[in-house]
Amino acid sequence: MSSPPSTKTYTGGCLCKANRYEITTSSPLGIRVCHCLDCQKATGSAFMANIVLPQSEFRFTQGGTEDVLGSYTCSETLSGNEVIRRFCTKCGSPMYAGGAMSTEMVVIMTGTLDEPTELQPATEQFIKDRRSWLDEVKTEGIVRFNAMGV
Repeated sequence: MSSPPSTKTYTGGCLCKANRYEITTSSPLGIRVCHCLDCQKATGSAFMANIVLPQSEFRFTQGGTEDVLGSYTCSETLSGNEVIRRFCTKCGSPMYAGGAMSTEMVVIMTGTLDEPTELQPATEQFIKDRRSWLDEVKTEGIVRFNAMGV
């Protein structure tokens, strides 16, 4: 008889600490590196590193309310699915995203984690849009896609 999987708790938040959250999961968290043009624009960087997990495993411990958490709905996305991007209204840190496609899942920006060092990329997507000066992610067993999961 196998023992139940142990749970792990991760904490994180925005730069100014107005929004703080906790992730409690028994599943291993794998980082998804996305090079799509939407993610580049949303981060102001060459790619976005994020974690996709069930909404039920994510909760705010501080903030998370309309006065400190803003949203931007992006209807014209590369996937064709509406995405709601959430950010801190005080410091501007991108926090997480979700959308009409699945209200049960949430996409957490890994830069908001307090201690992300143990997490490794599991997938790299939209590699066709990867900047020419950026090397591929060097994680053993990583799965790469030219577009979203294809």
